[in-house]
Amino acid sequence: MLSLLVLAQEAFKSRSRNMADVAGQNPDKTTAEKKKEDTTTPPCLLLDSHKASSLQKAAGLLTVGKVVGVPTDTVYALAASCRHPESITRLYHVKGRPPEKPICLCLSTLDQLEAAKPPFSALLWDFMRKCYPGGISCVVPKGEWLQRLGLGEAAKLLGNKESICIRVPDCGALAYIVSITGPVAITSANISGGEDSIHHDMVVNTLGHRIDAMVCDGESKQIAPSTVVNCAKINEGVITYFREGCTPIAYVNQLFEEAKSGKIFPPCPLLDSHKASNLQKAARLLQEGKVVGVPTDTVYALAASCRHPESITRLYHVKGRPAEKPICLCLSTLDQLAEADPPFSQLLWDFMRRCYPGGISCVVPKGDWLQKLGLGEAAMCLGNKDSICIRVPDCGALAYIVSLAGPVAVTSANISGGDDSIHHTMVVDTLGHKIDAMICDGESKQIAPSTVVNCLKIDEGIISYYREGCTPLEYVDALFLDAKEAVRNKNKGRLA
Repeated sequence: MLSLLVLAQEAFKSRSRNMADVAGQNPDKTTAEKKKEDTTTPPCLLLDSHKASSLQKAAGLLTVGKVVGVPTDTVYALAASCRHPESITRLYHVKGRPPEKPICLCLSTLDQLEAAKPPFSALLWDFMRKCYPGGISCVVPKGEWLQRLGLGEAAKLLGNKESICIRVPDCGALAYIVSITGPVAITSANISGGEDSIHHDMVVNTLGHRIDAMVCDGESKQIAPSTVVNCAKINEGVITYFREGCTPIAYVNQLFEEAKSGKIFPPCPLLDSHKASNLQKAARLLQEGKVVGVPTDTVYALAASCRHPESITRLYHVKGRPAEKPICLCLSTLDQLAEADPPFSQLLWDFMRRCYPGGISCVVPKGDWLQKLGLGEAAMCLGNKDSICIRVPDCGALAYIVSLAGPVAVTSANISGGDDSIHHTMVVDTLGHKIDAMICDGESKQIAPSTVVNCLKIDEGIISYYREGCTPLEYVDALFLDAKEAVRNKNKGRLA
């Protein structure tokens, strides 16, 4: 069995080398620079901002009291969970920040704040709705609502005695992390008084040895931090400024005038995948029964909420897909599936944990667990009579959308039988007139869709394939061998 695993792994490595050569990259380069890269250990854990698994790992670290470097919609920041006041104190030590300088409360959405029911005026709420998510921070009065938000002792460590600064960044990666962890404290990711970090390398080089992980997102979206607005006298028709940052004061003043006048502007149908506000907008559209084009960890897809069976039917019409061809159920995490408690075997669960999140789709038996998942009549629209195909893409933007909207149906974003869409412009050009919004993420992560695995006979020690996609069959076979070995050893341990 070990030899089979080695052969499968070697086949996968060989195929990976061939794919790299096609792309003009040689993974076997032996230059001094490559050797140095291979032997240099990063000072902290480095996590890719585009991977749902990485963002979930960052959230996991925060929830156990670690300090993590994160991207925002402005410059990079350091984050600590409000559930761990000691980690907020550590933020000050990490960057050498004077204790009299306050740090911000960061939320994933304004809804998270509204749930705590702070006694803000209608004008302040309307102003914040226009500011958030975005590169603006609002200083507002403290109160008991901070305890309803779950801050506990952390409330004393944020802001000053009477007020607190709130940030709701327009950054999909950070919004997804905070949606998992709950409120976090953030401060700019630099040595106090030093330059703002506009690339994750700057954080790693200066503070990497003091933090536990770094969510890497390349160049920052701005070269200046957020603009900080004093809302203490907003009910008197006045706002002032503690700092002008990336958002011009003139623009903030315009937003304030619009809030006072009640002026509303229509949204744009093309949505940038890096903005939390756009991902939240896409989730709302799905919850309303709309059809949205989305990126995945493979090629682009069309999505419809499982709460609206009619929108799933519409997916078929949008792309002209034959009714007999099933479409997939898409989840944000495998935990979302586990909550429905499907009666899957130990082997199937172990295999799926190795596959997900990633470019593999598993066909599994249908059952009453689909109703526990909240699919209702949508269960009849997905898969076929006896089975359903499950996707858990390793794509941060899509994972966040699905975490907000609930389970969605997905199918490739192309005219049925046509080329897969490997750029959002391909979706817009061919199907843009038929869908309600497009999440734009540039080039797709792969040029082929997911590999679809038939797991219906997995308990007999067999898997087969409906389609080989971006994930090589040899690699999937190796995962299955690993899963069987793990379950076999676990069962031996129980007997012993």
